[in-house]
Amino acid sequence: MIQALKTYYYANGISAFGFRCHFANSCRLFCNNFVEAKEAYVGSQYVEGTLPRVLFLSADPGGHGRGDTNPQIRTLEAARRYEENDCDPANLPENQHDYHTHNLAWIFLNRFDPNLQFNDICPYFAHTNSAKCCEDYNQRRQSADRLFENCRGYIPGEIQILDPNILITQGNPAKYAIKYGFSQSATLIEIDPVNNHCNYHLIQMNGKNVLWFHTYHPNQQGGLYNIRSAPCFDTWVEEAHGRLG
Repeated sequence: MIQALKTYYYANGISAFGFRCHFANSCRLFCNNFVEAKEAYVGSQYVEGTLPRVLFLSADPGGHGRGDTNPQIRTLEAARRYEENDCDPANLPENQHDYHTHNLAWIFLNRFDPNLQFNDICPYFAHTNSAKCCEDYNQRRQSADRLFENCRGYIPGEIQILDPNILITQGNPAKYAIKYGFSQSATLIEIDPVNNHCNYHLIQMNGKNVLWFHTYHPNQQGGLYNIRSAPCFDTWVEEAHGRLG
C-alpha cells in the first residue's frame, strides 16, 4: 500500500519530493505563501488491516504560519513518525481538529475492539487531504476553493489505494471530492438508518461496499460538528459494526 501510494503521488506530480503538479501555477495565483503537497498519514496497523480501516478525508493541510518549505516533513514517513512516535492523543487540545480526528477513529474502532485504548489509536487509522497543497496562513483559515477544485481528480485514485472500510469526510471540500470524484466511477447508495438525519452512503469500491460518513469540519465556526455531527456517532458506529463486525 505505501509503495503504491508513493508511485501514485510521483506519477501525478503530487509527491512531497519531486513536486510537479500541472495545476501548481493555477493554485499559486490564489496563494501568497504557497506550500507544496503533503502526503497522507497511514498507520502501520491500518496497512495490516488489524481492524476495519478508518480513513479520514479533510480539507487542506494548513501551513499555520510555520513555513513548511522542507518536503522532508511532508512525506508519508514523516507523518507516521510523528503519529506513532511523538503524538500523545490524550494531550491534544480538545477544541482542535487533530483531537476530534483521533477521538472519532477511537469511537468507531473501540466498538470492534473494546480493549483498544484512546492513547493507542494512532496506528489504526489513516488521514489525507482533499487539497494536497495549501496557503501558509498564520491562523485557522481554509485555502482558496481553486486548490480543492484542482485536486479533485487525484482523490479517487488515492482512496482506492488506501482501500478503506470506513471513509469519514470532514467539511464540504472533502464531501465534494467524494461526491463528484466517484459519481462516474462508482455507485453511491444513500442509507437512512433510523430516519433521524444520520444518513450515510455506501460506495462500491475495490469489490466491496465502503461506508461513507460525512461530518462537519471540527474547526467550523458555530460548533456544528458537536451540534449536528456528534449526535449521529452512536448510530453510525452501530451501522458500521453491523455491516463489518
